[in-house]
This record gives sequence, structure tokens and C-alpha cells, in this order.
Amino acid sequence: MSEARITEQLRLRLDEAEFVYQHLPKTLERARRSSTGEQWRIFFRDQASALRIQREALRATSEWWGMRTRPCFDADVERQLNEARHAVTDRRAKPAMEKTVRAALDALRQRIMVDLEEAVQLALNIREHDLAHRLRTLLNDERSQQLVPHAIPSS
Repeated sequence: MSEARITEQLRLRLDEAEFVYQHLPKTLERARRSSTGEQWRIFFRDQASALRIQREALRATSEWWGMRTRPCFDADVERQLNEARHAVTDRRAKPAMEKTVRAALDALRQRIMVDLEEAVQLALNIREHDLAHRLRTLLNDERSQQLVPHAIPSS
């Protein structure tokens, strides 16, 4: 694969992660407002805040590299976001809303990790070692967020 194609694949991975970082916090804020449990409200607030911080770090890394993230659409990500949005607004699904949103959060954060892992490898393929290092830092931050013990039971 040519360097231009690898660079484009790398940009796509970063754009997909940006898409999640852009839209997921809004859904988590809606879930926070709709939640009946204080622990869930704190959890959703903290997760939305962490995602916003990660988004800024991703944007800073992209700009440092000389690229801006581009608008992106991913049908699978959008489907998972829509499931979470529906759970937040559907009165019949209220008892399971938090777990549905948590499942979408976990799946989308896992997706981000896969995108960042692939982006690191692609950066190394085009000998962008500083970029790979910065992306690896983002990946490690994302992993640490998933390892933080939360007072909320797993889905």
C-alpha cells in the first residue's frame, strides 16, 4: 500500500474516533439528566467529561500532525448511538436505560481503542514515530478510562 493510502487510512481512523468523541458525550449528558440514580448521574457526567478531554487531545494531536479531523459518518457507530438515544427518551425502557447506555458506551469506547491501535500501526508504517507515540498516549489514556473502577455495575 502506498504512503498516501496509508495516510488516508490513518486519517479515517482518527476521524472515526473524533465522531464518537463528538457525539457520545451529548448522549451521556441526556442519560445523566434522565437517570434516577445518583451513582448513574455521576458516572455519566464523569464519562462525558473524560470523552471531551480525549476529544481535545485527539484534535491537538491531529493539528500537531498538520491535519484537522474531518466530518465523518459511520453507520455502526450511529446505530449504537441511536440505541442509546432511544433508551434515554423511551419511557417504556426507563428501567433498563442506564444499562443500555452503558453497553453502548462500552462498545463505542472499545471501537475507539481499535481505531487508535490501528492508527498507531499505520503511523509506524509511514515512519511517523512521533505521531505514533502521541497516538499511543491517547490509546493508553483510553485504556486507563476503561480500567477505572466505577461504582456502577457492569452491563
